[in-house]
Amino acid sequence: MNLMTEFKKIKRTGLAETFLAGGILSALVPVLNTALRTEMFVGQQDNPFEILINGNWQIIAMLNVLLVVAGSSIIYNIEYSNNAVQKTETLPINSFSVFLGKFTILSIFSILNIALETISLVFCVKKWFDERQFESTEVLKFFGISVLFTFTAVFLMMLVAKYCKNMWVCLGTGVLFVLFATVLGNENLYFSMFPFALPFETIFGNSDKEMLQLIVASVSECGIFIVAELILNKIRRNVQ
Repeated sequence: MNLMTEFKKIKRTGLAETFLAGGILSALVPVLNTALRTEMFVGQQDNPFEILINGNWQIIAMLNVLLVVAGSSIIYNIEYSNNAVQKTETLPINSFSVFLGKFTILSIFSILNIALETISLVFCVKKWFDERQFESTEVLKFFGISVLFTFTAVFLMMLVAKYCKNMWVCLGTGVLFVLFATVLGNENLYFSMFPFALPFETIFGNSDKEMLQLIVASVSECGIFIVAELILNKIRRNVQ
């Protein structure tokens, strides 16, 4: 897995700029929302961080998963555009390692965006809820779980992108996943375990037991996607 090689490949794709713009946009959501509706947010007596999460995270999570869909489609489209996938498979290169390299790049961009969004939420708490206290451990816990749940969506979308030669088919499939996740909602815990529904979940919307179940589901799904990639990769090589 050569990350520098993968970074060079995406240099001209606009992937970094797309995630940067998306990250800034999603980070502005809580700031603008709180600034325009200050009384509505400040008037609530709950944990200030929880208030902001409940009021903003669904929109932010939607932007995050759409970025994952777009990023996955872009990052593999460059391989299919010049038949690089077929050329790679004729060389003594582990294509699973290439897959992990691309997953790592997309994950890094996603982590940076979630970090920016979390900082934005903390800024809003400090600016508009200056008299109230919140636990810093909650912020770290929220950040870590959000990253883990996003990884699940990234893994699934990367699998789709790798085996979809047509970029538009890949994008369409990803958008369908997002729509499916929004239709399912979070009323049922098992529906919330869908990879694209997980990024919408937060530590405040579930009990400790439910959060543990979601975390186990997320880790398990990541493991399943890794095994699926290994099997599909082997089948593809044998067929070719």
